[in-house]
Amino acid sequence: MALILTIEDDATQRLATTLSLRRAGHNILEVSNGMDGLRLAKNNRPDVVVCDVVMPDISGYDVIRLLREDPDTVDIPIVLLTSKGAQADIRTGMLHGADDYLTKPIRAADLHAAIMSLIAKRQQRSSVLIARVESTFAQTLEAQRAELERSMQAQWVARVQAEQPGHAVRDPELTLPDAVILMTNLMGLLFSGMPDGDDLARALRAAYVSARDTLMLYGAVHIQPYGGELLAIFPRESDRSEHHWEIQAVKAGFALLEATRAAAVAEYRTTHSQLRGQMGLTIALHQGAVRILRVDDPTYAGEFTTLVQGDAVLRTRALRKWARSAGWTMLASEGISNALHEGVAFGKTDLVSGDTRHAPTRVTEIRLAD
Repeated sequence: MALILTIEDDATQRLATTLSLRRAGHNILEVSNGMDGLRLAKNNRPDVVVCDVVMPDISGYDVIRLLREDPDTVDIPIVLLTSKGAQADIRTGMLHGADDYLTKPIRAADLHAAIMSLIAKRQQRSSVLIARVESTFAQTLEAQRAELERSMQAQWVARVQAEQPGHAVRDPELTLPDAVILMTNLMGLLFSGMPDGDDLARALRAAYVSARDTLMLYGAVHIQPYGGELLAIFPRESDRSEHHWEIQAVKAGFALLEATRAAAVAEYRTTHSQLRGQMGLTIALHQGAVRILRVDDPTYAGEFTTLVQGDAVLRTRALRKWARSAGWTMLASEGISNALHEGVAFGKTDLVSGDTRHAPTRVTEIRLAD
C-alpha cells in the first residue's frame, strides 16, 4: 500500500491515526512537530502527508507552504486534520494548498477513503500527463527524426573510417581528443518521479526521442542514456569557427530546457508538479577527451552496446549532480564559459572540489540573457 507521513503533536491522536492506517495496510512515518515532518517528507517522499493544523513549532498551514515551495515535495498530496470545522477554516486550509480537510474526531473509514482518493487521482493525472507529453513530443519532432537518423548514421560511419582506417565498421571505435560534453538528469527525473510500469516506459521513450532530436539539431554526434543521466557529445572540428561547438552545446542545453518545458510545464504545474520549471532539469557542460566504443552483441545479429569512456565524462556527471544540489539549472566549466559572449547571462561562480582523479573545477551558472 502507500507510504503515509503523519504529523501530529497530540500523542493520543497520533497513535489512533497511525494504528488505523496500519490496519488498512499502509506504511507509516510519524512525527510530533512540523519541522521534523518537513525533513521526513523531503527524505522519504511519502505518497500522502496527514498533518494537524495547530502544532507547537509551526502550523499545518506553514507545513503546506514549505512543502509546496520545495520542488522535491511540491506534488505530495496533503490531508489536514483539525478540530476547527467551520466553513471558513476549511476554506483557509484549501487556499493554503491542502488536498483534503478532515475535522476531529476522525473516523478511520473517512481518513482511509480520503487517502485512497488522493492516491487514485494522482495516478490518473500522471497517466494523462504522460500521454499528452508523448503526443506533443511526437507531433513536434517526428518530421525531422528519420532524416536526422540517416544523416547521423552516415556521419558516424565516415568518422569511424577517418579515425580508424581499416577498422571494421561493425565494431567501430571513435576517439575525440577534445569534445564538449553535455549531461542532464532527464531520465533520472522520470525514474524518481513516476511509479514503475508501462507509463514510465512510454515516458522514457518519448523523453529520450525528444531530447535526442533536439540535441542532434545542434550537432551532437553521440547521444545515449548514461545511468540516470542523458549524455551528449559535441566534437571540436577544425573546419568550424573558434568556440563554435561550445556555443552549439549551450544552445542545445537551452533548447532542451525549452522543449521539455513547452511540452510539459503547463500540465506539470497543476498535476505532476515535482518537475516544475523546466521539469526540474539540470544540465552540466564540460570538455575533455572522450572515447566511444560500439560493441556488437554476438548473440543477436545487428544488436550492439555503446560504451562511452573518459575522465571528462565522469567529471561532467559529478558537475551535473553538484548543479542540482546547488540549485543551478545549467552550469559550464571554465573553458566553456570563457567562450560564451552574446545571448547568455552569467550567474554565480564556484569551485567544485576534485577527487583522486580530478582537480577542482571552476564553474559558472549559465542563463538565457533577457
